[in-house]
Amino acid sequence: MHALAQFPSQGDLIKFIYDALGIIPSKSEQILDLKIENKSLQKSLQRFAKEEGSNFLENFDLHMQALHSAIADLFPTWHLQHSILDTLKDLFQCYLGAVLENHTYLNKKDSFEFIIQTTILPRLPISILKYKKSYADFFKDVHAPQDFYWFLETNNQTPLSNIMQWIYTSENLDQNNFHSLEQGLLTTSESDQQEKDLWNVDNWLKDKTVPAFAMLKATFDRAFKSHAIPKERQEGYLFFLLIARFCTYCSQQIKENYGTSFLQTMSEKLRSYLDAIYKDFHIFYNDEMKAIMNEQRNIMASDPYNIENNVNIEEMTNFLVFQSFQKNCLQAGAELALHVQRVGHTNDLPDFDDHFPANFNLITLKDGFRYLQSQANPEQFLANIENYHHGYFDVLNKQMSFENWFKEYQSCHNYIVYPWLEQWIRGVLLFKQNDIAEALNFMDSAFKTIRYSAGKHQECFLEDYLLISLANPKGYKSFKQAYKWGTFMNHFGGLKPLFNLESDEEIKQLYQAKKDAFKAFEKMKNKMDMKTLAKMVFHWRYDQG
Repeated sequence: MHALAQFPSQGDLIKFIYDALGIIPSKSEQILDLKIENKSLQKSLQRFAKEEGSNFLENFDLHMQALHSAIADLFPTWHLQHSILDTLKDLFQCYLGAVLENHTYLNKKDSFEFIIQTTILPRLPISILKYKKSYADFFKDVHAPQDFYWFLETNNQTPLSNIMQWIYTSENLDQNNFHSLEQGLLTTSESDQQEKDLWNVDNWLKDKTVPAFAMLKATFDRAFKSHAIPKERQEGYLFFLLIARFCTYCSQQIKENYGTSFLQTMSEKLRSYLDAIYKDFHIFYNDEMKAIMNEQRNIMASDPYNIENNVNIEEMTNFLVFQSFQKNCLQAGAELALHVQRVGHTNDLPDFDDHFPANFNLITLKDGFRYLQSQANPEQFLANIENYHHGYFDVLNKQMSFENWFKEYQSCHNYIVYPWLEQWIRGVLLFKQNDIAEALNFMDSAFKTIRYSAGKHQECFLEDYLLISLANPKGYKSFKQAYKWGTFMNHFGGLKPLFNLESDEEIKQLYQAKKDAFKAFEKMKNKMDMKTLAKMVFHWRYDQG
């Protein structure tokens, strides 16, 4: 069935993270120690998911700062809070890269499956390795589960129930004894609190419900207090409870949207990827450690009285080795991917070798290629994709009439899948015919639905949108909207250098300056394509595109 083609927005992703962490409060709770109106936060996240208005980056920063504050309040220990926040940053970077690179013809749900298969699944092992190994020195004193795969759901346990049982085992108590509260510490209104806690944890262990983190934290805080558990160990337990809550929610959502078998397949793939990358890393680690330590000994021998040379290099070796591994082994995967993209097959890639630390690259690359091959000829959407390319390449280059193309557009229902495509093409054609007001109306309409759909062409659309806004005497509102979304999509990099201003004042100055530049080329606009006109007007410093 045809539907609007889109990837989930950055706002959708932020809201999902809040939901998965469980730190959106109920009506009667505050969000940890933050002074945020509960009702306001709920509505704000919903609005942000829709990305209404034009303050895209400001809204992103607002919600990320609130998230950062919540995590910092929970975990005063630096490496605990940053291992969570930096992993989320990794997620956003790889997600944005995929959205800016890939065009989609599927709805949000199916488009996100593509992101899971091609981006999140192969990237997640790198993030896990990064924070397990490069920060190993910081985590060596943190009490952690022995089971490396505790965060993967099994037939018997969720990640949350796994961590809860691990906490009980660590304290040499069963769940009933652990949640037995010291009655002298309870108020009169809390006289039945122990019964409530035992009932709740039983439901959580049986996966009957996923609790809000505030409720989970309060329940365990009471037990921590009753058993006089040291603060450092409490923080570690809460750290793993939060991650477990996140993983359990993700597993739940995957099952609801894609089915249990999909979750099982993804878990098995993730296990195999982690096995491969850890095997690669340890082969590399042994050789690299020898080289680093030999170099340090040589430096100390040459000048043993220099204090800087006597710094204990072992405290930084894990970080240094991971950085070297990433540069020399993981980045080679990008070269392999370009090779496969060029030749169109994986037949000439080397077989897996126990002594060659690049098996992770080979495994993920071959799996990714097989998945892309399975998606290469979507019969239901072939006419839509063909019409998309005819419109973008042929109509605007005058190799096909708009009327003939539009008949195809209607017959394949692209007015549902790509409603912005007709509006974009009409906008550019009217711009060339000097009907600037109507052209801008079409571009304003296209902007509402093209976001998170057109891959690399989104940037081309923004160029055209900015140009048509400059041509209109009342085009500043549209210019500002287009530019601010470009900056929003570029906050981790990926777009051309034009999109780097954030303040309204700077954008207003840019608008005035480029309006004058546009006038210099306005009479020649029908003698050049839109891409050339954009380069001439904006003087962007880039070599490609």
